[in-house]
Amino acid sequence: MNYRSEMIKNYRKYLPDLMEMPGFYEYAIQVYNYLEMMEPRKILNLQAEDPEKLKWLLVTVGAFIMSGEHWMDYEINDDWTKIRQTDMPEEFKVIIRRWKVEEIIEYIP
Repeated sequence: MNYRSEMIKNYRKYLPDLMEMPGFYEYAIQVYNYLEMMEPRKILNLQAEDPEKLKWLLVTVGAFIMSGEHWMDYEINDDWTKIRQTDMPEEFKVIIRRWKVEEIIEYIP
């Protein structure tokens, strides 16, 4: 598992410590709000010049994806460097809601 996928998939492991860091909460809220407002097919590059901010970004993305039904509305590319808001048809979402999230996560590389 690469660094990016580790931070996103295991965000729960890192989030408690990050919440104690000065500035993390404010940064995470900005990222979360930006993702929430993204339009379908828009892409956010998951990059930051500061390695610590990259960790903050990736953990926030992991928390965001797993909150609510965001896991159905966003996708991350294969090398974990971009997140895209999808335009999934509502009838497909109805089918997916029947699946358990844990079963879906097992299939993420």
